[in-house]
Amino acid sequence: MLADPALLPGLALADSVVLDPHKWLYQPFECGCLLVRDGHALRSAFEILPDYLRDAAADVEEVNFCDLGLQLTRSARALKIWVSLRYFGVDAFRQAIRRSLEVAATAARRSRGARRWS
Repeated sequence: MLADPALLPGLALADSVVLDPHKWLYQPFECGCLLVRDGHALRSAFEILPDYLRDAAADVEEVNFCDLGLQLTRSARALKIWVSLRYFGVDAFRQAIRRSLEVAATAARRSRGARRWS
């Protein structure tokens, strides 16, 4: 089920969107997600082919992650997110987020009613 577009006005106008699974998906801090409208622009911003890598040039169809960001070498960070979603399921994360929002709302209500903080 897709989110209601009214909840994120202007999202369709964005050239890029960054998601932080560390926050709402309870992942290690090194996990992140970047969605871009123009993948070719992203590649052209980072793609380099220094002399020492000329023999390791990727084919056109091959995804070479070093061409999509600053790091030349990286670990399989997305695997952590995938395993979590497969093991716990999306509903578990929805429930955890819902519960976090309820706790935050309760804390806000109680703090507004407090006369002073000690």
